Amino acid sequence: MFKPGSRRNLAGLALTVLVSTAVFWFVTSAKTSNSDLLVQGLKAIEIHNDTAIEQVREKLLKNGGKAERAILDAQIALSRSDFDEAISLSWLAESLLPSARAYTWPVQTESLYQLGRLSEAEDQAREWANAQPDHPAAHRWLASIYYDLGAMEQARTHLIRLIELRPGDHAARYLLGIVYHDYERFTEAAAAFEGLLNTPGAPASMARDSTLRLGDSLIRLHRYEEAVNRLRPLSDSAVAQANCAESLIALGRVEEARTFLDSAAAIDSAEIRVLDVQAQLQMQDRDYSSAEASLNALLAKEPGNVTARYALAQCLRALGKADDADRQLKQHAEYQQALITLADLHREAITKPWDPGTRDRIADLFQEIGDQEKEMAWRRAADVCRQAQTPVAAPVPRSSASSAMPQKSGSQPAVIEF
Repeated sequence: MFKPGSRRNLAGLALTVLVSTAVFWFVTSAKTSNSDLLVQGLKAIEIHNDTAIEQVREKLLKNGGKAERAILDAQIALSRSDFDEAISLSWLAESLLPSARAYTWPVQTESLYQLGRLSEAEDQAREWANAQPDHPAAHRWLASIYYDLGAMEQARTHLIRLIELRPGDHAARYLLGIVYHDYERFTEAAAAFEGLLNTPGAPASMARDSTLRLGDSLIRLHRYEEAVNRLRPLSDSAVAQANCAESLIALGRVEEARTFLDSAAAIDSAEIRVLDVQAQLQMQDRDYSSAEASLNALLAKEPGNVTARYALAQCLRALGKADDADRQLKQHAEYQQALITLADLHREAITKPWDPGTRDRIADLFQEIGDQEKEMAWRRAADVCRQAQTPVAAPVPRSSASSAMPQKSGSQPAVIEF
């Protein structure tokens, strides 16, 4: 018992208090320490520092940070494209620490997306976006999921939100422009691509494609002078130079247009845009035989080009080939009807984002008009929808927060690119 005036007891009490305080701070700071270690480990994963990662894992093991270690191991598995293991480890982390959800949403969303389980990925990303509405990555994944499904209105909504959160996000602006351009909303497409090009730091390949798409959008909007100003610098692009020529024709500057068309043909004489503008000039010159050859070459590559097919019918009629012209007009009408049906089905796909039948019908129509790239994209979307309707067995955990660091599989980290 402490007696007043006793120096020994006072010293002993002071020592006890110091020891107790030290123990208290050690114990109460353990969780904070584990949290800090997790942050360090995640940063080490970003820079691929395996030594630092292993050091953090060992410290978490000593500190009893099982949940934090499971989170870290899930992220390691994800970075090595071991998606089933990443999901299993994220579940383990949640079972140990409910607040781990903030870390497991990204892991599970990306893993499920990369496994092609888009319905489950959408569920994760939606929950994530509802809980953290200002988190850019949640909206990025939702935009990617809906874009893959052909649900463009939903993709557009999340892309706009992503740009609000991250105005300098070039990938978001790029995909938003593509969505608008593909759906022929050219005013919005032009604004999106101009926004990207006016934001410093865009990757060169993205800036180049955005410039080409912006030029096409401006032509569709009859903003020909702007199109020429944008496209002229791309002197090594047959598409850009041909589009400059088309704009100049519309402005009545035909001789200048011929110069640009010559430049385009020197780069790639078989390019569809070169053949198209070439045919326009040939028909202006009443050189219908040459125009017929140009248009036939174009339609061999792009049979669903209704504008070119109608021009070919006119050309054939001028050459006195009335029966051939009538056949082309009949095909023109069939393709035109297919495009009208496609527009209706695209609207249906927006309202039915998980309906495989709608996507199959769209793919069939693209096959009919000869657009193989779009046909395959919609076939993949239909397959994803069918897969979403099929129950998927849960992954069997191969590891937990054990002492062994997950081994490299040799694959590269998964990267989402718009």
